Amino acid sequence: MRGEKGGSASVHLLAENPEIICRVCQFYKPGKEVLECGAFKILKFFVESGRLSVEEIEEAAKVVEKTSSEEV
Repeated sequence: MRGEKGGSASVHLLAENPEIICRVCQFYKPGKEVLECGAFKILKFFVESGRLSVEEIEEAAKVVEKTSSEEV
């Protein structure tokens, strides 16, 4: 259900894979304790309400990663 907006499958996917959102955060440490910051909670809310899909988050993360690497 990656392309589907909202629904428990999308929310479960985020809960099990926080790196979908968090991988672009400078404070995120894979494998460490999973903490939910405000940005994570806001994006999770938008997924829960059907305004945003996990696929759209992944696409945005790729753009952010690309532009961040170009700035260095």
